[in-house]
Amino acid sequence: MEVHVRTEHPRAGIYARISEDQLGDELGVNRQLKNCRELCAHNGFTVSDEHIYIDNNISASSGKRREHYERLLADVIDGEIDVIVAYHADRLHRRPIELERFIEVIDQHRVQVATVMAGQMDLSTGSGRMVARILGDVARHEADRASERISRKHRELAETGQAHGAGCRPFGYEDDRVTIRESEAALIQDAARDVLAGTPLFSICQAWTAQGVPTPAGARRWWTSTLRGVLKSPRIAGWRAYKGQPVAPAVWPAIISLEQHQRLVALFADPTRTKNHGVRSGRFVLTGGLLRCGRPGCGFALAGRHRGSMGAIYMCMAEQGGCNRLSVAASQIETFVRDAVIDAVANGALERLRTRTETEDRTISELSDEIGVLRDRRVELAEAFAADRLSLDGYETADRKLNGRIDELRDALSMIGGKGPLPKVPRSAAKLREWWENVTIAERHELVATLLEYVVILPVGRGNGNRFNPDRVQPHWRV
Repeated sequence: MEVHVRTEHPRAGIYARISEDQLGDELGVNRQLKNCRELCAHNGFTVSDEHIYIDNNISASSGKRREHYERLLADVIDGEIDVIVAYHADRLHRRPIELERFIEVIDQHRVQVATVMAGQMDLSTGSGRMVARILGDVARHEADRASERISRKHRELAETGQAHGAGCRPFGYEDDRVTIRESEAALIQDAARDVLAGTPLFSICQAWTAQGVPTPAGARRWWTSTLRGVLKSPRIAGWRAYKGQPVAPAVWPAIISLEQHQRLVALFADPTRTKNHGVRSGRFVLTGGLLRCGRPGCGFALAGRHRGSMGAIYMCMAEQGGCNRLSVAASQIETFVRDAVIDAVANGALERLRTRTETEDRTISELSDEIGVLRDRRVELAEAFAADRLSLDGYETADRKLNGRIDELRDALSMIGGKGPLPKVPRSAAKLREWWENVTIAERHELVATLLEYVVILPVGRGNGNRFNPDRVQPHWRV
């Protein structure tokens, strides 16, 4: 296929993606790369290794971040690429909101797009952009239909109690997902009995880790979240679940009784049972992920704890997935955050946040109104087709465009999200300090969470002991 590029010696960037690579062998993307390299060689394009972009085992319609796709666009913006080559347009994007951003970048930087299967896409013209959007609509439709078929199949399997083959082997069962693995079943039975008798999950996790019991994913360390997932699963009571809810007796045997399972589910759902004792005791303001560990490679939320002579602290807890190597005195960090929040409110932070929220509210209203108008137009189209005033092709084409625009608007709405009302607090520093001393922990927490996304606590410097240092604190404000 001949591809026309304005540049004399075009530099190509090859993008390859496959949604599922269960074996991890990358055969799918390698086939795409082979075809794309052949297209580049035929047209005399130069391709360097740094301009090969591969997102393996990532769906383009899931909304998840595609690291190498983002790097591709960044290199286009930096002027490093003259032509993008892909196996098919649906390898690049399946979501309308991504397509529009792609068109904007490509058009602005005058980059050509060529695909092995769909030919060249000239996004600098109205007709070229129309073709790209139609291909995007078709890809989105195919993805939706595939998703519907898969959902129906999983529902059918669930309703007949059949096992499914996705994911790692379930703990307590062999690779066939039906035969019980006796050694693991005995551990589950003991754990269920012990938890119902009051034994903490953390204690069982420590024991299993010390014994060298591997997790379902093959890890050597057990976390309370992993063990809780095993014990809450309807599977070990002999029930098939669909979207987390039991729907039918399973074809595999049970490891624990249904009555034990129901008691475990009720126990874990008890609101008085929580991983963070600070929340339960109501003594810690900065819970719920407001404090994060700043050690390299960690980043977990700090939990409130009482540690004897150390008093109340916030700590990065191993039982919650953290590094267990960072802590900060609760009174000191809460005082620091309190003063910072009071200063921010006194300097108009809530007013700035309110202005932004009102702007977003107007945008949400405008987007919602447009979606309503487009839905009405789809109804009018259907009525016109039913009355033979519109051909089938005309109806399907128009309806597809309207539906695509509705999808774009929904994507835009989801990116804005909803926000609750701002807390009503005094604006002067003196009155706000008095307010702080006379309200509940929950009200303090609400104000802090309104203004701060989170606060990073950096490790203690060498030779500084564990004394509080404001330089360790990095607030991330919402405004």
